Amino acid sequence: MTDLGVSWSAFRTALLRSAGFPFDWLKDLSSSELEDRSTRLVAAHAQRERARDEALDALWAMRGDPHPTDLTALNRAVRRVGKGQVVAESHTAIIEATLRWNDAVTHFDSLSHSTELSMILVAEYERAAGLLLKHFTSNYFKDAVLLSSPSMYEACCRASDGRGFRGSQRELAAYRFLQRFCAKNETGGAAGPLNLISVGVARADIVTSSDEYLRVDDPVLGRIEYAAAGDGRSAERRTFISYWAARELGRLLGSSAVGAPEHRRPFRLFGAPTPELAAVDARVLDRIDGRRSIRTLAAELDLPVETVTTSVSRLTDLALVEDNWRAPYFTRDAGEDLRIYAAGIDTPEARDVCQFIADVRSFAQAKLEDRPALMSAITHDFSRLTGKPAWRGPGRLKGDRAVFYEEARGNIRDARIGSAGARQLSERLSTALDFLASLAVEERAAGQLLLARELASRNVSELTAAEVRDMAAKAPLVPEHTTMRQRFLGLVDPSASCVDLSRADLADAGLIREDLDDWPIFGAADLMLTGPGGGESAGGASMILSELHHIWPPLASWVRALYDDRELGNQELWQTVAAELAPAVPTMQEIVRKGKATDSSPYGHTVLCLDTGLPLPDAVTVPADRIVVRRWQNGFIGLHDPASQRDLWLLPDYDDNGVDAGGLINCATPALSLSAFTLGPHTPRIVIDGVIVQRRRWEVSTAEIPSGSSRVPTDREWLALQVWRHEHGLPRRAYFWLDTERKPMFIDFSSVLSVSNFQRCLRPAQSVVLTEAQPDPEHLWLRTKDGTLTAEIRTLLWRDRRRASATAMVHTG
Repeated sequence: MTDLGVSWSAFRTALLRSAGFPFDWLKDLSSSELEDRSTRLVAAHAQRERARDEALDALWAMRGDPHPTDLTALNRAVRRVGKGQVVAESHTAIIEATLRWNDAVTHFDSLSHSTELSMILVAEYERAAGLLLKHFTSNYFKDAVLLSSPSMYEACCRASDGRGFRGSQRELAAYRFLQRFCAKNETGGAAGPLNLISVGVARADIVTSSDEYLRVDDPVLGRIEYAAAGDGRSAERRTFISYWAARELGRLLGSSAVGAPEHRRPFRLFGAPTPELAAVDARVLDRIDGRRSIRTLAAELDLPVETVTTSVSRLTDLALVEDNWRAPYFTRDAGEDLRIYAAGIDTPEARDVCQFIADVRSFAQAKLEDRPALMSAITHDFSRLTGKPAWRGPGRLKGDRAVFYEEARGNIRDARIGSAGARQLSERLSTALDFLASLAVEERAAGQLLLARELASRNVSELTAAEVRDMAAKAPLVPEHTTMRQRFLGLVDPSASCVDLSRADLADAGLIREDLDDWPIFGAADLMLTGPGGGESAGGASMILSELHHIWPPLASWVRALYDDRELGNQELWQTVAAELAPAVPTMQEIVRKGKATDSSPYGHTVLCLDTGLPLPDAVTVPADRIVVRRWQNGFIGLHDPASQRDLWLLPDYDDNGVDAGGLINCATPALSLSAFTLGPHTPRIVIDGVIVQRRRWEVSTAEIPSGSSRVPTDREWLALQVWRHEHGLPRRAYFWLDTERKPMFIDFSSVLSVSNFQRCLRPAQSVVLTEAQPDPEHLWLRTKDGTLTAEIRTLLWRDRRRASATAMVHTG
C-alpha cells in the first residue's frame, strides 16, 4: 500500500520568483469605495428585480379577477413597473401590490443616480489613468519595456514630453505592461527577478546582516526569513546574447574563408535515409561527430582539406550533415560559447564579434539614462555585422525579442524555510502529489502496455528506438474505460464554489495508486502561500499549487547562468536522481532551442540524440540509431544501449521542445503535471488536504459579457458588468485568458481602468477563461521597503523510495 504521505522529500534549494514591482501599484488603480457602491448597487438591483416579479404577478392576478379594480389604473401600474418607475395609484389594492416595488425601486434609484455614478466612473478613470501615466513616463518603466518593445519605449518617451498616451491603444498597452510587472512571477529581468530560497537549512548555515532580516510566520511553513534590498529595481542584473543572435553571428564567422577549415565542425543529422554513398563520403560521414574540424578530419583520414570540404558539402546537400556553427542547445551562455569560438578565429570580423559581446555584457551595469543609446548601438552593430534585423517577433516580456536579454537576482537574499517547515511542506503536499502522481503513472503504465503488446505481436524481445519513436505516444482509449481523471471529476460538484477532498475521499474512489513506490517520480511544484490571515478567502487552504512540472528547474540553463552549480546544489541533486534511477542511467532527450533558455540541461546525464549529433560539453551523447527498446530486469520496458550495456531511464521533457520523442515517451519516468480540471462553464475551487490544486474557474463566451461602448463605461454598462460578475460569483480580482492570447491578464472589477482594459481585450476574442486571484492580494507575504510583491516558491520534490521503504519496514516491525 502506498505510504500515507511521508515519502515525499523536498530538496534543499528552491527558486523564489516574484514580480518586479509592488502589487500596490495595481491596487492604487482601484477603489474600495467604488467596489462597495457597486456591491450595494448590485444587491439593490437584485432586490428590485425580485420586487418587480412579485408586483407584476400581483397586478396580473388582479387583472384576472372577474371584477377587477379600475382596469385603466391597473394597466398604468403594469407599464410603470415594466419601465422601472414608482407606481403612484390611489387604489388600495394597487398600493398593497406595489408597496415593496416602490421601496425597492426608490432604493435602487438612490444608489444608481445616473449623473452621480457617471461622474464617479469618469473621475476614477482619470485618477487611475494619471497614476498609470506617472509609471509609464518613469525611467524604471521605460527600462522595463526597452528590451521588449521599441515602439512602446518610444511611446514612453513621447508621453514624458507632456504628450500623454496619445490614444487609448497606448493606454491599454501601458496597463497590460504594468499588470505584468506587478501581478506576475515569471517576467524575467528587473521586472521579474529570480532568487533562491533554502528549504530545511539551519540558520547557522546562512550569513546575513541581522538588521535587514525580515520574518514571516506562515501557517504551514512556519517562520520564513529573508533579507530584502527592495523590489526588482534593487536586483543585480546580467545581460546575455540571445541564442538566435549568437547563432547568426556564429554562422557569419563560420562562412568566412579565412581559417574556416580549422573552425568549421560539421555534425550529424539523423532521420533522413542514408543513400548509397561514395567511399570517400562514407568515410567522412563515419568520422563526423561535431567535435572534429574539417582540417582535423582531413588529417585523420589522410585526405586533402579540399576533398573533405567537398565531401561535407555533398553530405550537407543530402541532409545528413549540418556545417554551420551552433552553440549547444543546452548552453547556459551562448555569448560565451560564441566568444570562445571567435577568439580562436582572430579575424577582423571575429574581433568585431568579441567587442559586440563585451558591449552586451556592459549593458547590465549601464546607468538607466545611458541604456537607450547603448541599446541602439548594439542593435545597429548586429545588423551591420549580419545584415539581419536586430529584433524578432512581436513584443514579449519573457522572451528574447532583442539580440540580447536581461536577468536579475539578489534583491532578496538568504531566504530560508526551517527544517520543521520543510517537513510540513512535504506532509501538506503529500496527498495532492500522490493523486497527481497516480494520474502520471496511469498514463505511463498505459504506454508500457502499448509497448508490451507491440513486442508480443511481433514476437521479438526488442525494437529499435526509431521504430518505437514512430509509434503513438499514447494508447488509444477504450470507450468503456473510465480514466482516473474522469473519476476524479465525478467527485467535484460544479454548483459548489469550493470542493474540499481528503486523502480518504481520494483513496475510497481509487484515485491513489497502490504501486507509486514502484516508480521513480520527480516534480517541481510552484507554490503560492495564502499568507498570514489569508486562509479564510481561500476556503481554509493555506497553500496553492499553481503549477507542477516534471522538469527540475536548477538544471534550467537560464538558472545555471545566474547561479553556479554549488549554490544550486546540483551535485547533490544529481546524486538523488542517480540513486532513484539506479542501476539505469539518467538520460535527457535532445531538444531544439528556439528561445532564450531551456528548462533543463545535463549535469551528469546522458543525452539521447534524436535528430542531430550536436556535441554537448561535459555530457555523454548517445545517438538514437544505436539504442534499442527492451524489457529490463525489473520488468520495465525501456531504453537500452548495447554499446555500453546500460539501461537508460529517459526523463521526459516538455512537448514544445522542438524534438518530438514520439512513442519513446513511453520509456520515460512518469511526467507530473497539473493540467486544468474542467466541468464546463464553472469549475469550483478544488482543495485537497488543505492545498488548492485549482483555483475557481469560469469559461465564458465573450458574447455573454456586457461590453463597453467607449473609453469609460457608462453607468448602465458598469452596472450590467457588475451584475454579470455577481451572478457568476466572480471575485473582485481575477485573471483572464483569451482565446486570442497566450498569457493571462489581471482584472480588478473595482478599477474602472482595469474594467475598460478587460472590455477592450474581449472585442477580438470568442471565449475567455477567468480564474480567481488566489492568494488574496491583501495577504501577500513577500515584503520589501518598496512594497509587497507577489511571489511563488518553486520547490523540488521527489518520492523518496528509500525513505518509503524504511518507513514501511518500521510499520511492518
